[in-house]
Amino acid sequence: RVHGGKKPIKLVSKKRMRTICYLSFFLLFPVVLGWWDTGHMLVSTIAQMQVQQDVVDKMNDILSDWEDNFPGQSDATTAATWPDWVRCGKEFCPRAIPDGINTFNDWHHGDEPYNPDSLPLSKVQTDLWASNPSISWVLQQTVQTFTVSKTRFACNLYLRFATHFVGDVHMPLHAISGYFNDTTFGNLTNGDQNAGLIRIKTNWLGVTNLHALWDAAGGLYLDRWPFSDASKKNLIHNATLLTQKYPKDSPLFVGRYNATELDSCWNSDDFCKQVFIKWCHESYNISVQSVYPGASQDAVLSEQYIENARNISQIQIVLAGYRLGDFLRLAYPTLKSLPERKQSNEKSSDWEINNAGKLFIGIGGFLFVLVIVLVITLVRSKRTTDSNKISLLQDQ
Repeated sequence: RVHGGKKPIKLVSKKRMRTICYLSFFLLFPVVLGWWDTGHMLVSTIAQMQVQQDVVDKMNDILSDWEDNFPGQSDATTAATWPDWVRCGKEFCPRAIPDGINTFNDWHHGDEPYNPDSLPLSKVQTDLWASNPSISWVLQQTVQTFTVSKTRFACNLYLRFATHFVGDVHMPLHAISGYFNDTTFGNLTNGDQNAGLIRIKTNWLGVTNLHALWDAAGGLYLDRWPFSDASKKNLIHNATLLTQKYPKDSPLFVGRYNATELDSCWNSDDFCKQVFIKWCHESYNISVQSVYPGASQDAVLSEQYIENARNISQIQIVLAGYRLGDFLRLAYPTLKSLPERKQSNEKSSDWEINNAGKLFIGIGGFLFVLVIVLVITLVRSKRTTDSNKISLLQDQ
């Protein structure tokens, strides 16, 4: 490839480049990503297990429209990772050409303030965490899109958002922003960036802060996109085990999971705003009760803490999958009504293009020959006329 049309870039093997990208991504940037890729794809896989195959097929059909531009992230499972990777810049992206789109960054979380030290906070910090932009707001926009949209493009985009952000809102640290000035977490009076500024020590690559630990479900899910075929199959196996361990009627979901809670508000004026804020509050409370206690700046977390993080993360991933399944069930009538993708049979299309090209070449060649013949005829005619004139003058 040529950068800026000038200087050639030295080629590096894909494997080496991917390793470099991941190292840069993990070590240089305390970014906030929600569940890492395995967690997001588990949420989507569990959701697909809750709906009819027709829903999944329609999702795959619509999402595949972008396969050429986003290969490997355009089906019902892998599209859940797209909103994270579309943000990646040249410093930490496994794609040949990074997207670097940061417009949607604030949609990944809702920063309800946690202020145990009673620090003075601004109105923006205390009152606007559920407003535009925030995760509860974008989920409302997603519902609205699926109730009124008639285009494949809009539904493609918001399917990616739905599968991702329903997962994000269940990651405890995506619903909270801690403000501290104490000996436990240090001077974080401007916020802890969803615990991304609380450093910890682990043996896992990239798990260098408290947010990253919970992104990785306590170290359970460290794999990153792109996934191999074997890893994709393993997702189904893990999703099945998780749903067996935590079924919908599990006592752990009493008072939390309601299969019809989105039904009554799907066409309401607020597009389920209160439901999504409730989901945010649940994650916020988990953070207050189970994420911050037991942690501290530069800490080596206890085995008990890690085990608790893993259990909570799995419960949240399963719950997100169940709720996403309900979401997709309600979105399906809109998806089903969308126009079919405009495309012809590949073989027929190639035949038409090839034969059209041959036709144009044939016509062009014929016209070219005709012009040459006409030119030669005119030249010969002119020469004959000139010769006749010369002969006439000589006779005179």
